[in-house]
Amino acid sequence: MSPDLHGAYFFDLRMICGGYAYYVTHTFFSDFTTNGREVRRPDMVNVKVFAESARLFSQEISIIRSVAKYNDWLYRRGWAIVEENMAKSNMKQWLKSAECIKAPIGIYSDAQIVSPSALTHYTKRGRKKHVLSRDKETCLACGLAETHGVKLTMHHVVAFTKGGETTAQNLVTLCKGCNEKLGTEEVTKLYAKAGLHFGYDPSIIRGRLSRVAYNKAIELSDNLMQTRCEIW
Repeated sequence: MSPDLHGAYFFDLRMICGGYAYYVTHTFFSDFTTNGREVRRPDMVNVKVFAESARLFSQEISIIRSVAKYNDWLYRRGWAIVEENMAKSNMKQWLKSAECIKAPIGIYSDAQIVSPSALTHYTKRGRKKHVLSRDKETCLACGLAETHGVKLTMHHVVAFTKGGETTAQNLVTLCKGCNEKLGTEEVTKLYAKAGLHFGYDPSIIRGRLSRVAYNKAIELSDNLMQTRCEIW
């Protein structure tokens, strides 16, 4: 990593489709919306920290200082560290703030690119059926089933009022009593009980996951936002 590269942005370009670039970027909290979701804004990063993360995760990083390098990266995709002036002059569409929902894997998702059903508190019948089947139609907190006379409900592990998404990856089966008892408390062990991944985005890691890499992945994922922009 170039030692004289100080101000820079991080991007993980994952796909280009139909004139849009779908990517992940490092962000910071900007504001809350009235519905409890966070507004996230791309943030400059510590280059040395990302160099270390790349080593831990077996990732290669493109260093972008020019339009030519930028155009080459669009074909190669993957991780990139983009020099501050280059990003602000030629990649303004990549630096926009976004209202986000929180994914169980720790990262944020731009609300404009997710399924409309993920933004409503109501759980669609098909999704509820899938979650019930996955959880063996029992409450993951107390173990009771409807055959015991309890009513089973859908519980957002990351609370909907705190930006949690309404997807099968963030929903677990709880009886009405346990659901009301937990309220908006985030009990992450429910993910494990449902057999769901939690805590970090596994796609940022290549190769064997050491304990150090695992901890770094959790730390990094909590500041990442997945979104898209139009490529001019």
